Order: sequence, then structure tokens, then C-alpha cells
Amino acid sequence: MFINKFKSPNYNQRKNSKIDMLVLHYTAMEGSCEDACAWLCNELSQVSSHYVVDRDGTIFSLVDDSYRAWHAGVSFWNGSTDINSRSIGIEIHNLGKEEDFPKKQIGSLCELINYLIDRHNISRHNILGHSDVAPERKKDPGNLFPWIDLYAQGIGIWSNKKIEDNKSITNIGDKSKIIKKIQNYLKAIGYNINVNSVYDNQTKIIIEAFQRHWRPKKIDGCLDLETEVLLHDVFSQFKYMNKLDLD
Repeated sequence: MFINKFKSPNYNQRKNSKIDMLVLHYTAMEGSCEDACAWLCNELSQVSSHYVVDRDGTIFSLVDDSYRAWHAGVSFWNGSTDINSRSIGIEIHNLGKEEDFPKKQIGSLCELINYLIDRHNISRHNILGHSDVAPERKKDPGNLFPWIDLYAQGIGIWSNKKIEDNKSITNIGDKSKIIKKIQNYLKAIGYNINVNSVYDNQTKIIIEAFQRHWRPKKIDGCLDLETEVLLHDVFSQFKYMNKLDLD
């Protein structure tokens, strides 16, 4: 299933953490996928991933799953700051400049994700983007990544809630109980957010990350009715899936 042509030295031992999530990236590099693999395998880069998925569907394996690849950097999810120790990183070859993802590429990615879910007993809702775990630094896998196509294959969480008459709820600098509720939802999902009831810049950036994943048609960081409805639905699904994990 995998091409083992490249092997990265950029890894170390996991720190007593079970693999319980996958983090998706785009390479954001010019040139071929093999060029990207070569950079991820260059000791000078100090970055790597476990897998890289080419546009034609070819999958390269760079770091064995048992090791801690250096892909997430400074990041946070659901109380954890060492995302590299608990995750597997998957790079998707894409420039990150409003470039679509070919069907063959997404098809192979879904096969890889299903393989990893089965191999490591990862919950299907713990499939995240780099922008979810590092929203103040990263935007990958990007605005055009088709999360809905993954959901159609039983991967991840999605919401089909829609609002016909959408409107803004609040503005930057406002303080209210509804903002606190939104911040609590975001925190419960896993985002690193300060619950202070204020619609501040951090809250705006994290709402953008949420929208990039669950409302890619409009990513503006605005707290509007549609974002509130989608957020509540996604929060409810995460809560339900986490309960199933504990049962």
C-alpha cells in the first residue's frame, strides 16, 4: 500500500501516549511530491510526517507509526500540548493556494485513514486539520479541503445544519453570555481558547479555524447565527462520540 522510498530522521520516541488522533496537513511546496518527501526527510528541515499522499493517490511512508514524527509543532487539542506524541501526521501534496484536491488523492487518503483507524483503534471523530490544533499559526489542509467527502466515507464529523436568514450575533470587543457559551463549546470540542465572555481576537481566530473545517464556504471569523448552530451541532456530536469512547 505504501512506497518506502524515503525515510525521515526527523522523529523521536513517543511520550507514553496512545495514538488517538490523525492530523492532516498540506505540503505547501512547489515541485513534485517526491521533492516534498525529500525535504521532510532532510535533517536540516527538522520537520516530518508519517505519510505523504501524492495527487495521483500514491502514498509514501516516511516515519514508522510507532515513532513521534515532527509534524504538528506548537499545538493543542483537548487539554494536550504534545500533539505529536498522540497523533499520526499525514501530509497531502497541495500548494495550499486555493488548489483543489484530486479525487484519486482523496480516495487514497480515505483508504489510508481507514487503515490507520483500524490499526490503532482511533475514533473516527478524531480526524483533524493542522489549523484545528494550531489555529493561530496554521491554515492547512486549507479552505478547499473536502472534509465533507471524508464524512461521506464515514470519517470525521460533519453538520448539515443550515440557516436561511443568517446574521451577525456580536462584534469584536463585545462581552456577553452568548460569547461565553460559544467559547465553552469550542473548548469542549478541543480548541485552546480562553473562556472570558469577550469576542476578542483569539476567539475570532479560533472561530475561523472552526469555519475552515465545518463551514468552508464562508471563513470570516464572524460569530453569526449559522456558525452558532453549526458549532452547537458539532459540539453535540463530539460529546456523543466521546461518551461512546468511555462506555
